[in-house]
Amino acid sequence: MVASLYTGTLEDGCGGLTALTYESSCWGDAEAAELSATLQEVRFPDVLTLDLRHNDELESAEALAGIGALSSLQTLNLDGCRGLAALPETVGALSSLQTLSLYRCSGLTVLPETIGALSSLQTLSLAYCSGLAALPEAIGALSSLRTLKLDKCIGLTALPEAIGALSSLQTLNLDMCIGLTVLPKAIGALSSLRKLSLNRCRLTALPDLSRLRELRVEPRWEWGERVPNQSFSQPPPHDLDYIHRDARLPRGFKEMFSEMKY
Repeated sequence: MVASLYTGTLEDGCGGLTALTYESSCWGDAEAAELSATLQEVRFPDVLTLDLRHNDELESAEALAGIGALSSLQTLNLDGCRGLAALPETVGALSSLQTLSLYRCSGLTVLPETIGALSSLQTLSLAYCSGLAALPEAIGALSSLRTLKLDKCIGLTALPEAIGALSSLQTLNLDMCIGLTVLPKAIGALSSLRKLSLNRCRLTALPDLSRLRELRVEPRWEWGERVPNQSFSQPPPHDLDYIHRDARLPRGFKEMFSEMKY
């Protein structure tokens, strides 16, 4: 009876709380586990944002298991949690999540397959996750995803073909993904894709990019010796925006467009 009254009092007090912020709190697994236990025991029905940025000592995915209880959560920020190697499977229960930010989580090596259950996710930032070796096939189930940031994910050597199922994707950033040499053909099937950023990549081939509106490159990108002319099976759109149009691009690239007939 006392326990239930205590829990009820806490729940009443947590009503209307919209953000839980523990940025740069020097938290480790013990503190995160305490938070998880609280989240599982007490309802936080109005919490939209959980901010755990820059807690370098946080390592265990299990310590974060309780975040799955935040049914209304829209933003989860774990930027700079460099010791975190994985996310808990319970992240897939966050059906309202719109933004998942893991910027500079350099210790992250894997994403759970349950990430595919995030049907409301619009932005996924994995920039500078240098330890990430692969993306799960389940990423193709993110039907609402509009922005995918993979800048400097130097551990990636391939992207899954399932990426072609991201029907809402508008922006794909692959800057400095030096482990990639080719992109999957499925990228050419992304009907909503408008911006593809490939600064300082080492690609040797491109898929068909006929639908693209903006290709972002810079003078010192690191392509292979030749970019195949087949990259555009049809003449590129009139409004295709070439960033750094007159920069020193790899041999054959500018000619690929100058020879097009409009």
